[in-house]
Amino acid sequence: MYPVLLEIGEFQLRSYSVMLLLAVVVALFLLSRRSTREGYDYSLVVESVLVFLISGFIGARLLYIILEWEYYREMPLWYIIRSGGLSFFGAFVLGFVVLLFWCYLRGFSFLNLTDLYAPYVPLGNFFGRIACFLNGCCYGTETDVPWAVTIPVVDEVSRHPVQLYDAFGNLLLFIILLHAYKYRPFRGFNLLMLVFLYSLLRFNLEFFRAVDAYWSDLTYAQVFTVLLFLGSGVLLVFGYYRNKSGFRV
Repeated sequence: MYPVLLEIGEFQLRSYSVMLLLAVVVALFLLSRRSTREGYDYSLVVESVLVFLISGFIGARLLYIILEWEYYREMPLWYIIRSGGLSFFGAFVLGFVVLLFWCYLRGFSFLNLTDLYAPYVPLGNFFGRIACFLNGCCYGTETDVPWAVTIPVVDEVSRHPVQLYDAFGNLLLFIILLHAYKYRPFRGFNLLMLVFLYSLLRFNLEFFRAVDAYWSDLTYAQVFTVLLFLGSGVLLVFGYYRNKSGFRV
């Protein structure tokens, strides 16, 4: 159950919803300012963000249900739809796939637009991980480090605050990608750097998360991030040398 910040009658304002709303508002505000300076039409930027958010939410929910199917298989459809649980990778993949089709229909350059978008994805995830920390989900492994925390909704065991590790790691990615945008050597560079750096971050964070191994002591997320890391790394090298040889990607 998400912590309630404010309750008026039957209306309840929960911490998880507040942080997700903050993620959208802050990222959209900063992105709109940046896109206007870059000459993009504000209304189309807002439209593209809505497309990304809606498709990303659907993808996040679908992948979570797939990964937790053993739990959901016996549940009624109304419960599956209304219950919580999201996957960042589901949001990331479906969000960008649908955005690719939107760019095609609208006549936008997908690579240019996603380079502009890239810094604000980890910024949104920063708020999302703070929401996880407040909610007590996605918690860490047991530890005796001085900064350990307990998750009352789980148990009284001291654990790594891995949600906060993830949050501030994403904040660092936001800063890096924000500055990398103006120095990008080719179109699509910022998007590939987002995939490359987040994969590296997430792979290491998984060692501190209390999740079951999937294959050879690696979790689902680690297997997926290894593929993303290698794929984006190859494309970064290819794009760099292709651009250096005089071919603009």
